[in-house]
Amino acid sequence: MGYDSDSWSTYEDVFDAEHADAAGYETDLTDANDGDVEDAAALLDGNAHPPEYYIRALEAFDESSFDAQDYAPTSTLLLDRVEEQWNNYCAYIRRDPHACFESVSVKLLYMFFDWLLNQKQGKNGRRLRGTKKKSSLGTYWKVFRLVYERVMTQKLDAKLNRQMHRALRNVAEKHGLNNEKREKRCMTIDDLKKQIDTTVSTTEKSFRIGECRVLCALFHLLLAPSGSRPKALLLLRFKHVRVSLVRDPEGGPHQIVIRFTLKYTKGFLGAKEANTFPVPEVMWDPCLLLSPHVFLLGLLFANEAFEASGLTSPEQLRILDIHPEEQELPLPLKGSLGKTFVFRKAIATLAGYVMSEEGIPYSTMAPWIKRIGELTGFKF
Repeated sequence: MGYDSDSWSTYEDVFDAEHADAAGYETDLTDANDGDVEDAAALLDGNAHPPEYYIRALEAFDESSFDAQDYAPTSTLLLDRVEEQWNNYCAYIRRDPHACFESVSVKLLYMFFDWLLNQKQGKNGRRLRGTKKKSSLGTYWKVFRLVYERVMTQKLDAKLNRQMHRALRNVAEKHGLNNEKREKRCMTIDDLKKQIDTTVSTTEKSFRIGECRVLCALFHLLLAPSGSRPKALLLLRFKHVRVSLVRDPEGGPHQIVIRFTLKYTKGFLGAKEANTFPVPEVMWDPCLLLSPHVFLLGLLFANEAFEASGLTSPEQLRILDIHPEEQELPLPLKGSLGKTFVFRKAIATLAGYVMSEEGIPYSTMAPWIKRIGELTGFKF
């Protein structure tokens, strides 16, 4: 991580006695009794705490809290679910779950997965869809190994892992699991245009409020520039959006540049550096169905999101100019909208449906996309 000499000099000044007054401290050490200060310094030999402080801390330090692997909340939820099913299985066969982990064997694991695939009902009597793909069983096995490692603080035996590959093939054949992989469908620009056209025009898929239809179309268009991170995209807030008027290097009219920053991508082992993406402006499409600018600017104006009170319509963007010595003019959004989700849910009120402060979850957006695709004629 780089630094410049000025910032490092400032950092050193904090510990420099000659700059104590400049640091802004109100306490003057000369106000205290010089003898008391010298006695305290001699007693602790320059340390902030006595030896007993660190001795007690060493005795109370719990290293086990650092043994566990770091997982995202969604991954932790999945591991918890698998561990819960293991506990239910052990309770069903009248055995202690932790003891079963300690004495884990091929036959114990084989019967666990056999029991799992035979389950027909989940919590509260909810009917289970069941596992259809052999690949799903393999994924479940990988999650189980992580659960074992989390509980036992060690990896599963390598020999047992190899034996389970054959055992899982046997379980998959017993339950008739499909070995075919799901076909990955490519989507062309024309396909995307058809899907957006269906989104904004169909009457067979209703939305509670018109803005939700616009959000569904915008979600399609921002998936590509965001690197296909649907869940991170749904967490986009207005404070992550930057709008600027940029000078055309060829001397033409000023261009509107929109950038958005995804701050909620994979969080394994801590926060990652935020990724900023420019929103492409599509000029060649006469109907503008493929222009994210149209949908995103429409949302910004509909929500009166610009800090400048007079900037309330697209026509006013044309009269804005950039200072001769600058290359762009930032158009900041209101700070009050900073924490507001761009993709928001509609809720029912006594006066009808209105946009809420709650974000649209992926479990809601995914069925929208699937239904629109089916109406467009695509195979899911």
